Amino acid sequence: MSVVLAPQVAFLILLVLGGHVGMPLILSATFFSGHIFRHPVFVNLCITWMLYAVAYTLLLYAGQITNPQPKFNLCVTQSAMIYGSPPMIAASVFVFVLHLYLLVREHVGYTPPRWPNLRLVIMLAAPYVVFLSVFTVAITMANSQPLRVHRSSLYCTIEIREVTHICAGISGVAILLSLVIEILTGIKLYWHWKAFRAMNAKTGLNISILVRTLGLLICSVVALVTCLAFLTNLTSMVPNFVLACLPLTAFLIFGTHSDLLRVWCFWWRSDGRHAQDAKASAESGVCV
Repeated sequence: MSVVLAPQVAFLILLVLGGHVGMPLILSATFFSGHIFRHPVFVNLCITWMLYAVAYTLLLYAGQITNPQPKFNLCVTQSAMIYGSPPMIAASVFVFVLHLYLLVREHVGYTPPRWPNLRLVIMLAAPYVVFLSVFTVAITMANSQPLRVHRSSLYCTIEIREVTHICAGISGVAILLSLVIEILTGIKLYWHWKAFRAMNAKTGLNISILVRTLGLLICSVVALVTCLAFLTNLTSMVPNFVLACLPLTAFLIFGTHSDLLRVWCFWWRSDGRHAQDAKASAESGVCV
């Protein structure tokens, strides 16, 4: 058994605060408050951040955080989950941005989808399909080369370059596509500004939502750069702490929305108008 060092403690605290405190707070407020409504795509985004944090803290919850040589099956599982998590998050962010784009597109005069429920199911399932695909590849390659599986100072990892390339490649493509869609959303809003202002008054969709989404994309780009840094065998602790900060950053971006703050800061004065606006937003498909 080894002693848990300060960097390990800080790393775990950041992940737990963001993924297992912050995100459950948002989901609890969404499910149990009668004044907050969120689209399933947004709920799905929060759940994927929770799973992301689970991947990096698995040794903690398994009681093996101080064990320099965890059980092989546990180590392989965590390694595969860690490689599957960034592509899952990237896919979830892509789906989130795509949903906002389609929402704006439909409200400025485009025909709504013929099978909206099918589209929603595909969008919700996509991040988990990506995760399971990368997880399966990683765990298969790890079992075929067990000597490449070992524990670093923070978590278990697989020293197989092909797995890293797959992880970074899928994440990179998803984030780049998200950036393109965000730009297209901005262009569409620019050309249909009057319609957007009318939609804002009707549904609650506003610039704040798009700014928050842009902030999430910036965080995702930082995460992508961090993943690319690992391709160069960077041994610095900095990339790991960047990855650990992502769930907490996502919580701060979306957890500071006014309706959530009114639930948590119950001493604030509120009126029925806020609840009506939030319900109208949910019914029209607004996520945040």
